[in-house]
Amino acid sequence: MTLASRLGIKPKITEYPLEKADQAMYDLSQGDVEGANVLRVSND
Repeated sequence: MTLASRLGIKPKITEYPLEKADQAMYDLSQGDVEGANVLRVSND
């Protein structure tokens, strides 16, 4: 068991499709990011 799971830590991940890359960059520039933001380049 990892330390994160033992402590009950649940990461917050926001995914953006490639078409929303501009929105992802805007959110980042505005400080509207919590946890990890991920730019998805494929639907796989």
